[in-house]
Amino acid sequence: MLGQQQLEDARRYWEMERDTEWFRQHPVLSAGVDLSKCIPLRLYGDGAEAFRNPACMQSSSTYPSVDAWGNPLESGLAGTRIAGEYTFVLDGVQADQDYLKILFDLQRVFSRQQCCHFCKAIQWVRADMPPTGDNDPELLYTRWGRTAAHRHTLVNVNEFIGLNGATPLTSIVGFDPWRLYPDVMHILHLAVIPDVVVSVFLEYTDDESIFSGRKRDDRLEELWQLYRSWCEDGNIVERAQRKLFSTAILKNNQYVEISQKVMNATACRYMIFFLAVLGEMALQKLGQQASNFHYWIAGVCWAFASMERIMLHGDRFLNRFDCERFYNDYLVMRGGYNHLAQRALSLQLPRWHCRPKLHQWEHAVLDYLPRNPRYTSNFLGEDFVRRAKALALRSHANWMSRHVLLRYVLQFCLARRE
Repeated sequence: MLGQQQLEDARRYWEMERDTEWFRQHPVLSAGVDLSKCIPLRLYGDGAEAFRNPACMQSSSTYPSVDAWGNPLESGLAGTRIAGEYTFVLDGVQADQDYLKILFDLQRVFSRQQCCHFCKAIQWVRADMPPTGDNDPELLYTRWGRTAAHRHTLVNVNEFIGLNGATPLTSIVGFDPWRLYPDVMHILHLAVIPDVVVSVFLEYTDDESIFSGRKRDDRLEELWQLYRSWCEDGNIVERAQRKLFSTAILKNNQYVEISQKVMNATACRYMIFFLAVLGEMALQKLGQQASNFHYWIAGVCWAFASMERIMLHGDRFLNRFDCERFYNDYLVMRGGYNHLAQRALSLQLPRWHCRPKLHQWEHAVLDYLPRNPRYTSNFLGEDFVRRAKALALRSHANWMSRHVLLRYVLQFCLARRE
């Protein structure tokens, strides 16, 4: 399956990694081997219910010498290298935190006080403990930027294994917790951006300053017509459903979670650009009446759209100019978001939900650039599962496995895909 062009691509990929601490300390990559014969292996995972028993995985680069029941295999291949002169290197794991929690038995997850497996950030201060050490309010994940206290608690491989325990994956040569990539799809397109969508729609339909109508539903109807026209003008097929633009979903008395059936991840990517257009339109309509509040909203939407555009247009590794733009966009977004969240709290409005996934996104910006977050998202994995299921239902039982495998090859292994 690997031709000369693919081997050269592997070499170029590792050359981009050469300056990283992980590469310099990797016992295989740093040993002066032929990088074109080191094949990067990326693992995908999504949904904790799909992976219940980590003990079933055994890492090995050789053919098995026993079968599944422990009986010796009488084969000349037993114990020999599977890939001959080629070496497969665990390049990283792409998964949501639910999957990683099961895979590595993570002790720091969104449902606990310490909510981040990369550092000691906390999401609440325990009243029954002194506010020091790991209970220090300065470690709250809402603190952000390079000077935040939790930036001094970044985990290393020994701390990660000591905290969570050893697993088959942690025993692989070169394992590092910083190769567990933040998944932009689950962080942004299924969590943070939907929170922004709900908040912006509610803010812009609180009164008739931007959209007309006696009731909120009337103003949401006008907003829906604007969104539908924007999608039609851009020939956008993946859209949010009409019900998103109604008080049946947009409630003003609780934080709203948008179902993927109402707006999936792909539709959310387009929605980001609509929000940027909407923010600019609102400023133009308000004119001199626009306040800092309206500029914060427009700035947050613009910054998200700018980051998304950089990810879509950028290569696997962003250049220095794009990295600086991306970082500045994050500062604009997070600064405006914090102002809006503080305002909502003071007014006791359940909007601008400042959830721990915002903190995860900060790790993607501060710790993973110049790596393009787009290439560590699970859009490929999600699409493959959806398409493979549809294909399996249409395939004859005798050929189902072969058809699904062919779809897998087409999905992941083509050099260029539309």
